[in-house]
Amino acid sequence: MKFIFITSICILAASGAYSQPASYFTTGLESWTGLCECVTHPSVDWASTAGSPGGAAKGTDNANGTWYFNSPAAFNIDLSAYYGSTLDFDLKQNTNLNQTNLEDVMLVKSDGTRIVYSTASNPSSFVWSSYSITLMETGWKYASLLGAPVSYTDFIDFLSTFAVIKIRGDYSSSTNETTWMDNVNLSTPMLLPIELIDFTGHLENLTTAVIKWETLSESNVSHFSVQKSNDLSQTFTIIGNVYAVGNSTVENFYSFIDDNCFGESYYRLLIVDNDNNLSYSPVIVVKGNSAKTGGIELYPNPAKTNLVIKNSIVGFAYDMIVITDSYGREVNRISNVENEQYNLNLNNFTEGIYFVTLNNATSSYAAPFQVIR
Repeated sequence: MKFIFITSICILAASGAYSQPASYFTTGLESWTGLCECVTHPSVDWASTAGSPGGAAKGTDNANGTWYFNSPAAFNIDLSAYYGSTLDFDLKQNTNLNQTNLEDVMLVKSDGTRIVYSTASNPSSFVWSSYSITLMETGWKYASLLGAPVSYTDFIDFLSTFAVIKIRGDYSSSTNETTWMDNVNLSTPMLLPIELIDFTGHLENLTTAVIKWETLSESNVSHFSVQKSNDLSQTFTIIGNVYAVGNSTVENFYSFIDDNCFGESYYRLLIVDNDNNLSYSPVIVVKGNSAKTGGIELYPNPAKTNLVIKNSIVGFAYDMIVITDSYGREVNRISNVENEQYNLNLNNFTEGIYFVTLNNATSSYAAPFQVIR
């Protein structure tokens, strides 16, 4: 059994003072610069009348290669308190020809390591397009758009220690095109009216995680969504909801049961108020290590189309096979099967990590496998 806090964030009702970074380019560039991911940098200056409204930052491409607007010192601070908030900005360009699909927003550390994000579309031609990038790990990738998904812990680390925010200004493979940027700001972090004073988890009964939390006060709180990740590099997924008391000045105790805790499972609470404002708890981890793993042979592993499940456990007879995904969600259940070997068809499985569990009335054995495409 193992339960720890990975990190801690404040979700107390408070009037916290935040120096909210913002650039509206009313009188100048406000120390934004333009740098190319190449040799020749763009010409970046201030346009006094082309903004949305008022002034704007204006960059004109001078050569082949992709250039970015680079944030000033006002933005390059510890932004971990802004987790769950948004980075907002407006863009427009003067052409829709020869468009490229590249990294649109980057958080870059001083050593050059980066995480990147791709927006749904490029800016419109001569019409302002507004963007709102959620500062959560969802959608972010390591190094490039082909990189692996960013973990929660790494995203928090980047928010805390990055050196510069880069917003793409070059959306065409042509040269001498122009892009304007305006209204860059970070939304104010939401502090929900709740005091969460305890959040823990422990393992019971083979693969059952018991998640408990306690609030000291609540105001206008709607519900708690329990979120789970199996290796902290996946996006957290909601596995259940628990209604809140809502308004209280006394202690309230809550619990949630996850019957699919295999290996190290990570949990956090998404706290939602009646106005649909959101906040997040710290992350805890529960190690589900009571399900026996020896004696199940899975091959080939990784697998593409079929997986052979072979029971080599001496004296063990099972009456059911349960397949769960990496979030503990059941995707298949097979009853009345032969106890020695079973051929599982994977044609309807998406790529990812899964678990095979062999069950009878008193025992469970589990083993992981991977589906590749």
